[in-house]
Amino acid sequence: MSADRKFVFQRARGPRAGKAAARVWRRHARRRAAWYYWLRILVLGVPLGAVGGYLAAHPQEVASLFAEPAQPVGGVTGRAAVVDGDTIMVGDLVIRLDGIDAPESGQVCEAAGTAYDCGRAAELFLRGLVAFRTVTCSTGELDPYGRTLGFCTREGVDINRAMVAAGWALAYRHYTGRYAAAEDEARQQSLGLWRGRFDKPEDWRHARP
Repeated sequence: MSADRKFVFQRARGPRAGKAAARVWRRHARRRAAWYYWLRILVLGVPLGAVGGYLAAHPQEVASLFAEPAQPVGGVTGRAAVVDGDTIMVGDLVIRLDGIDAPESGQVCEAAGTAYDCGRAAELFLRGLVAFRTVTCSTGELDPYGRTLGFCTREGVDINRAMVAAGWALAYRHYTGRYAAAEDEARQQSLGLWRGRFDKPEDWRHARP
């Protein structure tokens, strides 16, 4: 434990230092939890190169995960809870990230000859993007399942695009070409799903009515 941190916790034993110590504890807890999401991605067997390649190619987006939260302006805003690789909840509103399609929960993909739950990997990556941050979503119509379609950002980072750029979601080209270039780049760099073999999420769903 560093000397300055030790000093803070020693002061916490006094009558006036409880709030200061609590703030320090919460700040360090948030940082540890954010790193925990990334660690789980690696521990669950997602190929190291898939995550490492994205970290190297997008240092500013990753670094911003640990920055102080900016104040969102306009749209639907709030702390996001992750449902799966392309769905979040902001308050009571279920938002399906528009223009992308992530692998489904339980979907199995392959990388370096090893099978892994790519739906879970996509979910964990999305958790890392939005963990302990306020998101802003511009929302539109409902999808066939009653979810609100939305384009979401976190501190200026396009979350929908980040999922595609990291290779953990595909551009939903049936509806928009907005993220086609990001998908092409991820495929060329063999990031995320593109590091191995996988069924398109849409095809996987159709095979399991």
